[in-house]
Amino acid sequence: MATRAGLTFLVSTIFTGLPRSTHAADAESAPVASWPHTIATDDATIVVYLPQAIVWNEYRTLEVRMAVSMTKQGTKTPVLGTLEASVDTHADVDTRTVVFSNRKLLSSRFPHWTPSRRRP
Repeated sequence: MATRAGLTFLVSTIFTGLPRSTHAADAESAPVASWPHTIATDDATIVVYLPQAIVWNEYRTLEVRMAVSMTKQGTKTPVLGTLEASVDTHADVDTRTVVFSNRKLLSSRFPHWTPSRRRP
C-alpha cells in the first residue's frame, strides 16, 4: 500500500485540504482546515495529523513533517509513520495569505511496516 505514487497522492490530498486564497478578500472567507484528516480507501483508513513546519526557506519553499496512522481493513492495530513533504509557496505578508503549488513527497518512514504486512 505504501507506494511512492500512493504517498504522493496522499500528500497532494492533504495539501489540497489546507486553506488557501489568492486575494485578501478570499482569506477572510477561506475555510479553516480541520485536523486530523481521515482518508478512507478500499484497503485502509488513513489518519493524517497536522503537519509541522521544518523550514520555510525565504518564504518560498515550505518543508513539513506529518504523522500518519494507517489501519488496514480487518485489523485493529494501526501502522504509524511520518511523511515529509515540500510545497512551493507565494506569501503575501501584507494580506497574510499563502498560495501553495508544486507539492512533493520528500520521504516516508514507517518503521514497523514489515514486508509481511505489505502487498505482494
